[in-house]
Amino acid sequence: METIDIRDIVERALEGHRPRRALLIHPDYSRNDFTHLAAPALHEALAARGLESLDTLNAAGTHRRMTDDELRRKLGGIPARMHNHAFD
Repeated sequence: METIDIRDIVERALEGHRPRRALLIHPDYSRNDFTHLAAPALHEALAARGLESLDTLNAAGTHRRMTDDELRRKLGGIPARMHNHAFD
């Protein structure tokens, strides 16, 4: 079985794209996933393509807002402006 690195997937997905600004919408604390690995790979690939600004949006649905510390951990510490979805 072939092992595929998250960075390889991100590189393939971004092939031919050079965005200056991006919005990363991610799941909230209630989902156990690999956002803490995928977000840094995405940020690194975008930065190499000239990214100027990255915002993130916590897709909380009707769950509580995530704290700044929870957001930093969820996103692997990437430098971004982090936002919570204001469903109410």
